[in-house]
Amino acid sequence: PHFQPISQLQTKTVQIMEGERHQVLFFATNRQWNGDKYNHEEAKVPNFGDVTVRSKNDYNVSLHPQQQFLEELSKFGRVFVFIQGFNNTFRESAFAFSQYASKLQAHGLTGTAFLLVSWPSEGREIGKMSDLFQG
Repeated sequence: PHFQPISQLQTKTVQIMEGERHQVLFFATNRQWNGDKYNHEEAKVPNFGDVTVRSKNDYNVSLHPQQQFLEELSKFGRVFVFIQGFNNTFRESAFAFSQYASKLQAHGLTGTAFLLVSWPSEGREIGKMSDLFQG
């Protein structure tokens, strides 16, 4: 992931190209970054940032310093928190939450930050034993 000014964040669905939409969500995770995705291992320090979700397999992660992340989050009147299940990957969780967030916005929910909380899980029912205890 890379750092970018958090002021560029938008927590709403926006039109990119004709017919194409994406959702930008805040996230906090203690998953480990593995070059191009978050894996099921625990990171040494938590990560904070935003994830832009275009489709189930197309998303972009941007990291932000914790203090800046918290300051930006505090500007919203409400925070809608989504905590992943015990057998979900970061990608699956981000995609599912982006769909919920889009539906909530379509029904008039405004002034709300959408926050995904994700923790190390292998993303399958029979994974490491810690999934059962952390979930």
